[in-house]
This record gives sequence, structure tokens and C-alpha cells, in this order.
Amino acid sequence: MKTLIIFNNLIEPLQFLLVEGDYSRFNGICIGSVDTNDTVKEFAAWCWGENGTLNHTDWSTDTAILEAKQFDKVAVVTILP
Repeated sequence: MKTLIIFNNLIEPLQFLLVEGDYSRFNGICIGSVDTNDTVKEFAAWCWGENGTLNHTDWSTDTAILEAKQFDKVAVVTILP
């Protein structure tokens, strides 16, 4: 099973990451909002290391990832600037 994570930071083009496993639980979370729950904290720890660097460096803006449809689940994550 693969999950397509769509990352929207509201300033730059959408970014896409295809990962093994079911990460659909991250769908709909918003980083930087007042509402911080366990899923938001889990995504932040999954996405960024302790020093603020990305744990996953193969994010892409190439929409061919969407067109290839090689995923089973989708999660849309928004980060407020």
C-alpha cells in the first residue's frame, strides 16, 4: 500500500510525496493552526527532524505523480505560513 501526501504551504506550488504504508490519518491536518492534536504532532515528528530538517527529501512538484495513480490512499496536509 502506498499513500500520496499532498503538502500545501499556501505560498509555493503543491508538493507531492509517495510513501509506502497507510498515512491517510494525516489527511486534513493543518500545521501552524491553533488546533494542535496528536495527529498534527505525529506528522510534524514524521516530517521534520529535531533540528528542523526534512526527514523526507524526495518531495516533488511534478504532477505526473498524480497522473500515474500509483497510490492507494491520499493525505492532504496544509501548513500555515
